[in-house]
Amino acid sequence: IWSSEPYNLSLEAAGLVECAKEPERHWELLDKKVQGILTCTVPPWHRSKSLQTVRSAVAIITRLPQSSLRLSSNLWSTFNTSDSHYLHEPGRPSIPSNGEAPTSSWEKHKVVSMVDSNTILLALVTAHLNQTSHRLMGTQMTDYMKILSILLDEITAFEASLMTTLSGDLDISTHLHSCQVARAFVWTAWQRSLQISSYYFFGTRLRRECNIEDWYPHPPQPYEDLPFSVVGNLLKTEEQADQACRYMCRHSFDLVRLSSFSTQDFRTLILCYNNQFCNRNPRCYQEDSEWVHCKPSAPFCPRCAQSAPEDQSAHDKDCARSCQRIPWHRDSYLSTPAPRSVDLSLHQSRATLQYRRATDQTLAISHVWSHGQGGRPEEGFNKCLHNRYSALAVHFGCDSYWIDAACIPSDKNLRSEAIKTINPIFKHSKVTLICDRDIMSIDAQDLSPEKCETLVSVLLLSDWNTRAWTLLEAIRGNRAIHLLCKDNNPVALRDILSLLYNQGSITLCALLIGSPHLLPMSEMDYNVGLERAGVMLSRRFTSNEGDAIIIWSLLCGNDMAETKPERFWKARLRTRISTGFLMSTCERVNGVPGLSWAPATPIANPLAAIAHAKDTNTKLVSNPRVYWPHDSTTTVTATLLQAQHKNFKTPLFLHSSWYVYIVQPQDLKKHSTIPNSCWERAQQVLSLGEYKKVIFLRPSIPDTLLANSGFQFMPLQHLDYGEGSPVAVCATKDDREKFDVSRLATELTQEWELSGEEWEWKGVYAVSPNDSIDINAFEVMNLRIV
Repeated sequence: IWSSEPYNLSLEAAGLVECAKEPERHWELLDKKVQGILTCTVPPWHRSKSLQTVRSAVAIITRLPQSSLRLSSNLWSTFNTSDSHYLHEPGRPSIPSNGEAPTSSWEKHKVVSMVDSNTILLALVTAHLNQTSHRLMGTQMTDYMKILSILLDEITAFEASLMTTLSGDLDISTHLHSCQVARAFVWTAWQRSLQISSYYFFGTRLRRECNIEDWYPHPPQPYEDLPFSVVGNLLKTEEQADQACRYMCRHSFDLVRLSSFSTQDFRTLILCYNNQFCNRNPRCYQEDSEWVHCKPSAPFCPRCAQSAPEDQSAHDKDCARSCQRIPWHRDSYLSTPAPRSVDLSLHQSRATLQYRRATDQTLAISHVWSHGQGGRPEEGFNKCLHNRYSALAVHFGCDSYWIDAACIPSDKNLRSEAIKTINPIFKHSKVTLICDRDIMSIDAQDLSPEKCETLVSVLLLSDWNTRAWTLLEAIRGNRAIHLLCKDNNPVALRDILSLLYNQGSITLCALLIGSPHLLPMSEMDYNVGLERAGVMLSRRFTSNEGDAIIIWSLLCGNDMAETKPERFWKARLRTRISTGFLMSTCERVNGVPGLSWAPATPIANPLAAIAHAKDTNTKLVSNPRVYWPHDSTTTVTATLLQAQHKNFKTPLFLHSSWYVYIVQPQDLKKHSTIPNSCWERAQQVLSLGEYKKVIFLRPSIPDTLLANSGFQFMPLQHLDYGEGSPVAVCATKDDREKFDVSRLATELTQEWELSGEEWEWKGVYAVSPNDSIDINAFEVMNLRIV
């Protein structure tokens, strides 16, 4: 189906700019040139059900946004609005506007509103494959988007390169305009390719069926999801969160934004949310006695750091709020073998909760304590809630229900035992019911495409979606998730997603790819990979300190619910770990030899950074730079090993190759006073007196197209505009110039390993100024990090 050829992308970028200089033919020339990057042979008419394929492709295209996401104004400031040749004409191939007038001169231009040929090809092939999994499709889509991303950066570089050689206002103006038109065309093609590709992957994960021709002679058993990753670009867009209503928590929005692949279009998400909650007041925190939403620039929402509210007295919708609280029947709980659930009937002589063993006939309830349904079984919870969940259990044909407020006691040993049963309870439950206050305000009796868009938007931005425990519950109970809507009406999430796929917003489908816990999963997804689980947890919070490592271990398939970070990592000897995943500001395991590099928690909590600064007498900044974990599939892996040689000081170590920069004394003279930078950290470490050398690390990249130390291994939406990727600061107490290879005679020793057999991890920091290290000064070297 696909073929793509290697290109000199610098020349291609210059050629695109030349195409943009011809007003009358600029769009056709740009389209033809970009079309050459991607060729597609549509299957013969008699094999492809072509009429239906065309209809489906048209339906896909018409559900895309009318115009691409607006770039930052300085990237299109010279758009020509006086020459009608650059403006969109009625009757040309563009996406229907639904009667909406363009809101700015951006939307009026052909290059951002007309439909390019490659977008049509992508839509045709997506329609032809009809949600079946095709390996080559996934690879070529990713490569195509990668080339477009590089082209965008090359156009920007070409724009800057000629500014110093051009003379005269007219020449400069023409050059800038041509560059901006070419960039807008490629940007629009890239955005739409990202949306259609994400839509295709979303569809395959709903249907979970292989394309027979692609997987001939036998499809894999069990079914495997196609891998999907996107290389971003350096372009900055207008701040989309500025359009959100005051009720929207900016941290919730950031969670969705950073979970997505590269720069996504959130306009539909925000519009649906605004339509539902535009009249509600902010709820994040109080400032001068007035409630406000959290700041987009802040690394977390104050609500996330708060303990669960003391008021856990929520009632059902029709309750007069005077019903009694029902405590547990302790003897019934203790006499019931784990895993336990609540029986639908109460104790006959006393109004207390009865228990029975949880089975595949149990209704599992997933909620957040901040909405008032929490508590402990000793204290009990409101009778109206017991009646609600009992009635819902009967509705689903269940004989019991599980909710943490009734099934996880306060006693340390009983709590530990109950937590170890969460995985099997949700995995085997008949239904997992999501209860969130905002979702429960939506009337979903008549499920229309518009209603599905609202439900998905509110779900993605809900409090439920920001918590770590509910993430675990959604993944384990993924098989049959329902949303509890207005009037206690449960709606199957799968039905919502299917209607959204067939008739709803393409951009919302694309956003859901970044939330795999909401999509159907296979048995292979039950034990989420180490890095993937860590990334999913990284911006989600828990009420109890220490719960994050428990949830991480449960997500990775350890039903023992590990509570000690050092035991979590020691259980992973010879496990491969993405080096890119380690480039975060998460707290590290403290005081355990060999694990200075190991995250003690997947949550990059800014409060921990502040506490660390105080403990180490580090100069405190008002907003410490936070780097969140990311699932960096483009970087090489490291292996956790345990050496048997007696001369190793620290038998446990992490072994891998890295891009390494050796810090020189003259570097520190220039830059060590820059606050919160890698240079300041290097100076602090050396000033302790026990360390002899400091190095900076960046993950190395195996991809030959991307392999250089300047490649942005970190997703660009994790970085500030214009910011380069950070470095890990490591130090050694060994000042030998060379390895004594005979002393370290193991199969792991390599002659090109850096001097200093044991390097300690000292944190991840920004390179400031951004150009203070020449990327060519990094060398690929093998390291042992302890």
